[in-house]
Amino acid sequence: MKEPSVLQWSELYETANNIKKIAPWDYMWDSNLITVILPEHKEPFYCSVMGRNGECYAIGIYLGYKGIESLRRIVEGNLNGEPAFISGFEQNCLMCFFGDREELNDKDRDILKTLKLRFRGHNDWIYFRSMRPGYYPWHIDSEQADVLIQTLKNFIPAFTDLRDGKVNVDFENGETLIRSYSAEKDKWTNTVTRIEDVAIKVKIPAVIINDGALIEALKKQKKNSAALELEAAYLPAPIQENKNEAPYLGKIVILSDKRTCMPLGQSLIKPGEPVDEAIINILAGYIRKYGRPASLYVRDDRTAAFVDDLFRKIDVKLIIGMGMPSTDAILTNMLGFIQ
Repeated sequence: MKEPSVLQWSELYETANNIKKIAPWDYMWDSNLITVILPEHKEPFYCSVMGRNGECYAIGIYLGYKGIESLRRIVEGNLNGEPAFISGFEQNCLMCFFGDREELNDKDRDILKTLKLRFRGHNDWIYFRSMRPGYYPWHIDSEQADVLIQTLKNFIPAFTDLRDGKVNVDFENGETLIRSYSAEKDKWTNTVTRIEDVAIKVKIPAVIINDGALIEALKKQKKNSAALELEAAYLPAPIQENKNEAPYLGKIVILSDKRTCMPLGQSLIKPGEPVDEAIINILAGYIRKYGRPASLYVRDDRTAAFVDDLFRKIDVKLIIGMGMPSTDAILTNMLGFIQ
């Protein structure tokens, strides 16, 4: 990765300091989004302000349609009471944190030393992180620094217009403030629209099973009365093979009995290995041994995309988004051992 230049770091810290002075977390909740559309980028960037509850002060820049989808899943996960790490490791964003000195590492301190910057006190120390699905938070590169600089610079006038009442946004009813450049007028403008109009939902392609022999073999198995849960989730145990690269997370596929919370099958997947094969193998193994379940519960449309086609073809009921108590208990127990 190409490191940000000293000039980029200087501009980035100056911009972040300016944001700290206007304290947007005193006015906005993290669900109140300011959308910035940069001319040279195809998709918008969505700014979420954290800190209104007095805990974690930060500005999250969610990157494009996949980024805003990851934020939506976090919000829904919180409402549904799922373990925080389930959706947390799916984030696709750049973060500007205003934290404590203990949160910085040697690289952060070296940057501050180079820039001759000093911070003091609680929630005063600025640092930046890249959040990618399946990876632990890591340092930003030059391209990401540029995105942060441009987006945060545009966030400031958008927020100040909002704070000063020059723009009225009904966040409660799904509106967002859009900051964009008009080539016609040769200036930046702030407008208001519904967030759904600038946050296109990402379509998840379904996995199609074309193995006729497998389908016929599974269809022949008798049905039982079991209600199962299926999850494919990142394990919060970082693996770092190169100290200069972000630690990655392994993924685990778990099949469990919804009523008894007993695990019925699991498979660890390394980065780059196909998740669909692991899911189909676990399900096929269960069906061959115990028969076709009455129903299978999955957390959301991401996991459903792996099994919907197969279960339609073998006549098993698929239930999406109705809670995963068995899976959550198993994963939380695993987390206890990892920590």
